[in-house]
Amino acid sequence: MANLELYGYVILFAPLVATVLITCLTLKHKALSGWVAIAGMLAALTANALMAAEVFSAEPGFTRVYEIEWLSAGSVVIPFGVQVDALSTLMGLVVTGVGSCIFIFSVGYMKGEEGYSRYFACLSLFAFSMLGIVMSTNLIQTFIFWELVGVSSYSLIGYYLEKDSAVDAGKKAFLTNRIGDFGMTWGIILLFYTIVDTLGWDRASFSFEDLRLLYEDTGAVGAIMAEHAGTLALATLLIFTGAVAKSAQVPLHVWLPDAMEGPTPVSALMHAATMVAAGVFLVCRLFFMFAPYPEALAVVAWMGGITAFLAAALAFVQHDIKKVLAYSTLSQLGYMVLALGMGSPPAAMFHLTTHACFKALLFLGSGSVIMGCHHEQDMRKMGGLRKKMPVTFWTFVIGTIALAGIFPASGFWSKDAILGSASINHTVPGATFLYGVGVLVAFMTAAYMGRCVLLTFFGKYRGHAHPKESPATMTGPLVLLAVASLFAGALSLPKGISAEGGWLERALVGVQAAPSWFAGVHEEQFHLSVAIGGTVAALLGLFVAYMFYGSRKWSIDGFVSKVGPLHHLLEKKYYFDEFYLWIVREVQQRVAVLSNFIEVHILRWIVDTIAAIHRWFGGQIRLLLDGHLHRYITLALLGVVVILTAVLVGN
Repeated sequence: MANLELYGYVILFAPLVATVLITCLTLKHKALSGWVAIAGMLAALTANALMAAEVFSAEPGFTRVYEIEWLSAGSVVIPFGVQVDALSTLMGLVVTGVGSCIFIFSVGYMKGEEGYSRYFACLSLFAFSMLGIVMSTNLIQTFIFWELVGVSSYSLIGYYLEKDSAVDAGKKAFLTNRIGDFGMTWGIILLFYTIVDTLGWDRASFSFEDLRLLYEDTGAVGAIMAEHAGTLALATLLIFTGAVAKSAQVPLHVWLPDAMEGPTPVSALMHAATMVAAGVFLVCRLFFMFAPYPEALAVVAWMGGITAFLAAALAFVQHDIKKVLAYSTLSQLGYMVLALGMGSPPAAMFHLTTHACFKALLFLGSGSVIMGCHHEQDMRKMGGLRKKMPVTFWTFVIGTIALAGIFPASGFWSKDAILGSASINHTVPGATFLYGVGVLVAFMTAAYMGRCVLLTFFGKYRGHAHPKESPATMTGPLVLLAVASLFAGALSLPKGISAEGGWLERALVGVQAAPSWFAGVHEEQFHLSVAIGGTVAALLGLFVAYMFYGSRKWSIDGFVSKVGPLHHLLEKKYYFDEFYLWIVREVQQRVAVLSNFIEVHILRWIVDTIAAIHRWFGGQIRLLLDGHLHRYITLALLGVVVILTAVLVGN
């Protein structure tokens, strides 16, 4: 265990070292820049694997915190360090493992790009930022890296500087996330004020470990915390707004589909394994703050269920292959947030892990297709690619099976864990309805992914390029991710399948006597009826997709004509963008005009009037001080007379 601190800092800083080396030394050497970035990620992955070997072999609930004092102001101490436990180790493996595959894939995909070195420098900076969130020991350190993720993602989404749409997408992502971060800031402030003011807490470091002990206190401190439950619940939900923006939950989801303007490997890294998963990870890390407040968990559950359904519906009307996967990511993130609201963070982390594998596979597979079709992204101009790109085809199919939750792929087990937690929850209002939404989303997921596969790989080729299989630097990561997508479900086979229950659950939750980040979480069980229901829904979705886009026995045009208003609503993306534009144009702009009027015609008039009065008095005084000696003597004598008069009158 002596090397855990070293492993933690290597995981954190290896990508940053790569960023510095590329920026300072290899900017003009493109090929070398790519391999420096890959070396940084592989170093982080190696350290993470060594850490995992020790952490997962220790007792459940194992936690080590390594900190140094960074900033201090009075009793407030802000440390900097790394936290080593099962949660950070698992998330680190996801980021570094999937990230390494994406970095290697990028070597082939970005070949010939003008900003090749800049791309890898930004990619490494983004990995450093994300790993900073994963390894952080306290809320302040987390928030700093949270903002750094926003900055680095802005540079990657807007990588194609010459494209206005890419630049606009970067700004949209940045500004939308700032809305959530504003709420998160106020949540941290409210939490800090409440705890320090009511408890007189002299350890105001906001260490996760210290906060957890406060929330789990059953004595006098716990009683005081219970008296301020409303304020603390509000602070928790405000912090959750940061997760809503990062994990693209409704209504702050609008940035993620537009972020597909960035290079496809960026989409795979940010929108499958890292940035969008940060919100889910944060709620898992702070689950002890949510658990005491059923109302907060209900808000989380309903937000996740609504997002899962609305996003899945939008995927049906997309023609851009990356946009289909983008809305799929939104929907699956909703699944994870639903699991959190149902009181099952292990299920959320399980699905986060499996989803990172198969969604990164699907994004990279779409990148291989796009490159093979000479940067064509419209599925209507594809078709028949299964024979021309066999490796891409079979790996993409495996990713689709995993995403649809078909046995025995990894998605089957993690989806079942989420639906199982929803089926037995009796505390969240409408839990049964949300379980039904989860099953319906399983059907929709299989249907739109079946549509994607059939349009892209089957039928006749409808484009004008000459597709061919991608090079080994691109197909190699696809094969690795395909294997992970098939077998990652073995990480947490539930009781009823595995004698001891899920390994992942035991590692994260721990035994009853051990410290637990997820105290009170129910044990995951295998529910045969739930598994059958989810599987039947998925198979039915694939059947519907085949009837519309495979055999074409059902007419998609006829169906669209029958549901015309609904189809139009989906094409307009529920008018969220129009609503936000209306707010900017009608509300924000009018507030700006009013503010300008107040500033120009009221505040400036007040300031100018005060300045004019001072100028007038100054001018009058200046007339007296004109340099004539006799006037100065006269003024001095007058002053003496006034002083003497005042003294005499006073006596």
